[in-house]
Amino acid sequence: MQHQATPSASSSAQSTPLPTDPSAITLLSRLCPTTTSTLDLHHVPADKAVFSCAKCSEVLALQDELVSKAFMGRSGRAYLMNSTINTRLGKREERKLMTGKHTVADLHCAACGQELGWMYIKAPNGEQRYKEGGYPNERHTTRR
Repeated sequence: MQHQATPSASSSAQSTPLPTDPSAITLLSRLCPTTTSTLDLHHVPADKAVFSCAKCSEVLALQDELVSKAFMGRSGRAYLMNSTINTRLGKREERKLMTGKHTVADLHCAACGQELGWMYIKAPNGEQRYKEGGYPNERHTTRR
């Protein structure tokens, strides 16, 4: 008596592949301005210089992402970063800052929820546009 092989349920299911084209990924990141997945946290090799959350020590950015150490936040000095990881954005809002009215979203640690700073979404004029897409991280961020 011969046995016939039957396909398993997992082999018949088709999954949707994630985009690998760099332009599609860039477009996706512009349409969805989040800084990390809500499902998992990103990990960085121990030999990399990083900025981390002062409350829970979760890695927030590589030192290579630092734009300015002398940036002014709402409560004093802040680090202006090009990008962050292991963070989440709050609701988009208009906020009057020292350099005018900006569209921003608060930035929080994805691990513990600590408020870290904000993300500049839209600047009021041309001379402030360099801030768009930047992340000022205030006193709740430490270097290690």
